[in-house]
Amino acid sequence: MQEKITFLGELANEQFTAWQNQKPDDFYLNVKGKSEAIIHKADCWHLGTDGKLNAAKNLKICSSGFEEIKEYSEQNYPNYKTCSDCIK
Repeated sequence: MQEKITFLGELANEQFTAWQNQKPDDFYLNVKGKSEAIIHKADCWHLGTDGKLNAAKNLKICSSGFEEIKEYSEQNYPNYKTCSDCIK
């Protein structure tokens, strides 16, 4: 994957919200565990873009391209899904 950005920890909410606002057409993988990971578009309403989220709770792996994040997900989180609301 060309550009992989991850968010987790104390500053994750602020950093992830800034990334969402700067890159609304990019994608991220929301990792809730080895068996639960979902690909979303950066501007997906599931987590909001107003800072009212808990990015510190779940690892976020971001990428500028869908195919890149999909390939990464297939290799690292084989049970991943895609969000049915933001990815058609």
